[in-house]
Amino acid sequence: MKILIPLVLFAFAVSADVFAQERWEAPAEADELANPFKHDDVEAVDQGREVFTMLCASCHGDRGDGTGAAGQAWNPPPADFTSADVQSQSDGALYWKVSEGNPPAMLVYKNLLTEEELWQVVTYLRQFRTE
Repeated sequence: MKILIPLVLFAFAVSADVFAQERWEAPAEADELANPFKHDDVEAVDQGREVFTMLCASCHGDRGDGTGAAGQAWNPPPADFTSADVQSQSDGALYWKVSEGNPPAMLVYKNLLTEEELWQVVTYLRQFRTE
């Protein structure tokens, strides 16, 4: 965790124009990854919320709508997890994106979080559905 703070500060110091890019897609094989948790698993949701609050909310916002203060300078902006675009993606695609990141804007979390924690975050992201 100690390395996370300097990485985040470095990312904020770099011009937002550097991050302009096309829509970020997970590889097709990511869709085959299976979430070991059901979307209504209360314990998984709670654990995912804890990780999200600590690592993701500053950019993606407490409501997951992409309006976190730290992410306002990004171009493109942080993902809005309440959007149909994000919610239509498979759990595997979301897992891949959280795990692999999209440096330098979106950090790589596969080395900071366990596989279980990554899936818990994905399970929590499903709570942002607005349907």
